Amino acid sequence: MIEEIHVELPPFFCPVDPVMHPDLQPVVQRSAKWAAEHRLVQNDDELARWMDSHAADFCGGMVPEASTERYQLVADWCYWAFSFDDAQCDQGSNATSTRQIVPVAGRLLRLLECRDQRLCVGDRSLLGLYDLAQRYHRLSTATQYERWVDAQRRWLYGVVQQVECRAREESPCFDDYLRTRLHEAGGPPVQAMLEFAEDVEIPAYEMDSQPVRVVNELFWMVASLDNDIVSRHRESLQRSSMYNAVDVLARDRSLSESDAEREVVRLRDRMMVLFLHVCDSLAAQASKPLSIHLDALRHGIRSNIDWSLRTPRYTRLRPSAEHPDGIAIRLHTTWADVPADSSPEAPPLPSIAWWWGVLT
Repeated sequence: MIEEIHVELPPFFCPVDPVMHPDLQPVVQRSAKWAAEHRLVQNDDELARWMDSHAADFCGGMVPEASTERYQLVADWCYWAFSFDDAQCDQGSNATSTRQIVPVAGRLLRLLECRDQRLCVGDRSLLGLYDLAQRYHRLSTATQYERWVDAQRRWLYGVVQQVECRAREESPCFDDYLRTRLHEAGGPPVQAMLEFAEDVEIPAYEMDSQPVRVVNELFWMVASLDNDIVSRHRESLQRSSMYNAVDVLARDRSLSESDAEREVVRLRDRMMVLFLHVCDSLAAQASKPLSIHLDALRHGIRSNIDWSLRTPRYTRLRPSAEHPDGIAIRLHTTWADVPADSSPEAPPLPSIAWWWGVLT
């Protein structure tokens, strides 16, 4: 009989209604078929792990009006990215060796830049990415494609920083953790794909402006902290390194776990308040592409929470010697009507404090 563990999570402040792409189920089925055809999964167990990410659910709640073809590509990349992250970044020798992860990241980025299949050197994960890059290049504008590649460069540099931290076996200070987590959690490429999925190209004068840079980075970080709050209970059962915001803050400031969680929620809600304020300010004069993008970011934060609460990545432990039937983690939470902290003051964290400069 599967053991069940019930976990009470703090309330989530996110005044955004949930949405979902109408073609969710067909996209899920085609992603499974795509993974099998490209040998990204080679047996039923690998397919089950692939599908357990619920990646189509994750991104379908962000771009409900995207064309099915573009939504399919975004979902396929998200399935691929979750699988790559598990196999190459969080587990195995790569997870603690910059000497091993740097060449992987370098080959991956060069493959995206020039789309030469010879760079795959028979690696089935890279062959899958090659197909994704070819499809993305065919459907996207040149600007959309370059933004996507650059976003993956940010992501992989964050991964390298995380691996370097693990290799030193030292807990970072909280600000260093946020600096790394900002990119390492995969927010940049997901955000870049929203523009592609909605088939819009945001003018550079808007995309590169400080307020838009702020809302994009807030999207990355709020979602990352939400994942940390949800996933740490599974990490605890796995006896992992506890590389998440709550545990890093507890160690850095000698706080209890409950006090550290409250502080992370307060910081996260302060970010969410700023995010909503800047989105509303931008919307008043935004171009149509930017308006569409801002809506996708709002839905993205909500979709990430909903997905995090139900994906088996965070709600189930597979069978092990200690738990032969696995463990089901039942997550319970509510929606907060007001933020835990709505202060307009910048926190004393140099890596993110500049965001609040848009209020002056």
